[in-house]
Amino acid sequence: YSAFIDKVRTTIAEGRTGGKPGADIRLRTLSVKHGRISFADRATALRFAVSDLAMQVTMDLSGKNIRVTVKTDNVRIPGPSYPEFVGRLKAVASYRAGRLQVESLELSSTDIKLLISGAAGAFPAGDIHMRLNGWVGPQAMRGFVERMYPFKGEPGPSAEADAVITGTFADPSIKGDLALKGLSLHDLRLNRAAVSFAYRNKVLDIKGRDWKISKGAKHLVIERITSSLVYRDKGL
Repeated sequence: YSAFIDKVRTTIAEGRTGGKPGADIRLRTLSVKHGRISFADRATALRFAVSDLAMQVTMDLSGKNIRVTVKTDNVRIPGPSYPEFVGRLKAVASYRAGRLQVESLELSSTDIKLLISGAAGAFPAGDIHMRLNGWVGPQAMRGFVERMYPFKGEPGPSAEADAVITGTFADPSIKGDLALKGLSLHDLRLNRAAVSFAYRNKVLDIKGRDWKISKGAKHLVIERITSSLVYRDKGL
């Protein structure tokens, strides 16, 4: 072992002084099986843990080309005020010449799914083109909303969102849609609601459509809601 370390040191020294190296060392693929990662922040009480981690990293020693494949069946993210998330993680991403390419990233459980794909340049001036798609089912939504208002035996609400982020890190543009079903608050029930939103040049536009609200046997249908918020340096 010590002889090998001495050989590496000699090779590096010869390379620095212009001599011909006696060996060529290249790191091609690094694989991790049954790995574990945990993180805890005392200030925010944020914690997460990843176990049964399978990861493969392929790279060259210049650091200009890296490809990462991740798969794990056990991701735990407990929160101090919200239900614990337990799910799976799958991701394939690459880094080439200062550009990050996310081929696919999926974080999912029985009632939650988040999908991310796209590309981004170097921070802070690099361009962005990312797509996010998320779905939260009745069980997970109920756990969040019940902390504000307890349910009375009704099935929990569900939500689905889709958004595209473009522009740059310094000046991003966001455009997307949000659909919500089955949200009950007091005596009102929001049977369905669709919202589209767009953010560009520090202006946020929100448009609602096809809202159906009921109270007992009475129903109210709102065809269209429009709102615009302008963000400046001092706030909204």
